Amino acid sequence: MEMMTTLATLPEDLKLLFDRLDVTANTPALRDALEHWREARGQNVFPAAGDLDLPHARGAYDRLFVLFLSEGGQGEWELVSGGAEARALLMPSGSWPRLDKFRNEGLALRLRRLLELVREKGEPVVASFSLDDAVEHQSYELLVAPLSTTGEMVDGALCGIGTG
Repeated sequence: MEMMTTLATLPEDLKLLFDRLDVTANTPALRDALEHWREARGQNVFPAAGDLDLPHARGAYDRLFVLFLSEGGQGEWELVSGGAEARALLMPSGSWPRLDKFRNEGLALRLRRLLELVREKGEPVVASFSLDDAVEHQSYELLVAPLSTTGEMVDGALCGIGTG
């Protein structure tokens, strides 16, 4: 099991949910997305969603999605944009685009924990994990990078999903 060195300081539930937590991605599309986020951040603490040019994120767009907290940062995480591949993995068709309605509950649980971590730490994280369902074993890599509407607090996230 590969893990970044600070994993020892993380809560036990994160250690149980993920095979690897890091600041670098293995999936080329997620590496490109993380570099795009870093460029958009520039000298700011957090970039705003408007600072991102997702359709031009070097071909990674289909695997990217943006979530924001509703109700002024106190509500549920809601999908505000996303590429076709990411939306297909996350959402049942016609569903309200909220994290608590995502199709894959194991994926949604892990994404929620990463969102909480990124909101607390203010830095991007990449996590790897595997899920088994009745049909198959699937490996995932998730990118979660903080976004802010005010520049002062994390109330959104650029996310990306890779499968292996």
